Amino acid sequence: MVSTSFWIKGKLGGEKLYVGILDNQGNDIKSQTKVGLNDWAKVSKDWQLVKIPLKRFTDKGKAWDANKSAEVAKDVKWDKIQEIRFSVGKGENQGEPGKPAPVTVFVDQITFTENIDWVDPDLKWDSFKSNEKDLIITDFESKFSKDLWEPSTGPKSQLNFKIENCPEFKGNCLNIQHYLLADWVDVVFDMRKTGRPAVDRDWTKHWGIMFDVYSEKAWQSITVQVSDAGNEIFVSNVGAPKGKTTLLVPFRTFGKFPYYQPPDAIENGLFDLKGVVSLDFKPSGEGTAGGFKIDNVRLTNQREVKAKERPPVIKVVVKGEKDVLNPNISGGLFGINAALWDGDMLDNKNFKVQTREFAKRINHGIIRYPGGLRADDDHWKEILDNHDWMVDTGSPC
Repeated sequence: MVSTSFWIKGKLGGEKLYVGILDNQGNDIKSQTKVGLNDWAKVSKDWQLVKIPLKRFTDKGKAWDANKSAEVAKDVKWDKIQEIRFSVGKGENQGEPGKPAPVTVFVDQITFTENIDWVDPDLKWDSFKSNEKDLIITDFESKFSKDLWEPSTGPKSQLNFKIENCPEFKGNCLNIQHYLLADWVDVVFDMRKTGRPAVDRDWTKHWGIMFDVYSEKAWQSITVQVSDAGNEIFVSNVGAPKGKTTLLVPFRTFGKFPYYQPPDAIENGLFDLKGVVSLDFKPSGEGTAGGFKIDNVRLTNQREVKAKERPPVIKVVVKGEKDVLNPNISGGLFGINAALWDGDMLDNKNFKVQTREFAKRINHGIIRYPGGLRADDDHWKEILDNHDWMVDTGSPC
């Protein structure tokens, strides 16, 4: 199947809706991916046929985690689709001043089809050609780089950042010194508000955006967010390994952000790069904390990051000693990670007891908690004092 279609009309007309597709992965896990209906049709009092390509629904959805009482990112299982859902955003349908409007719509003949009269935007990028040179958006050294980046955080999150000298880049950079991500964390560069020239806001002659990153973490997930010419929000998710690296984010990888759009956004679902409003770097991964640095943000037509030149042969001298320091590796070194979300492993209910028995049978010497990248950031006293909702693994085996 390549598209879904349905007939729809509203009681009042002008209703703003979202169309969601949900899978069923078992164990009460359902991941939903959704798109804004306004990108495909404006709801009126008359019946109209709407067709939406399944390709416009992202593969990464949101699932409700009952243990955390929060939504978490979860891949959609397209071979386990069970529901199609129509929803509204909080406060997006206005009634009387200060009151949300009641929303009544009528939907009929929901169908999944094998064809659709739609031009795939990937065809544009497959044929895209430009010889335009790289265009620096900011190197954090010029007159445009001072005091123009603004924070935006949710009530449960934290953020500290500065534009300052960074030894890793031998000059100024955007130093996100600390973040704690519980709802949203953004560092925003509003190009329209700060009067950037039109040439800097016209991104139509380039294939993607490139920037340098430095991170102390083994893997730092980053969401790059762009508000296009209509102030419509599009995002792309990338990641950086530990140390200094360069990331290339093709424009073709950006998708419309399905969970919020500004009230003044001109929503058409098209990534309009002629007159970009703002650029935003934000960490991704619910419950994560840390920091990273960004420098040399530029538009590019490169299709890949150029590899650093390395000598073809490196001479290495290895010296050993005859003395045996430890003839045997202690069995106590072998163990498993107990991830912070793995509440099932130690649960006594139903089939979950089997998981615990399997873990005992292997006879591991240690269980490492909270196993994985989170362990690099945890400070036990702070977590216990704050009653961290993500600490949910039960008592030891």
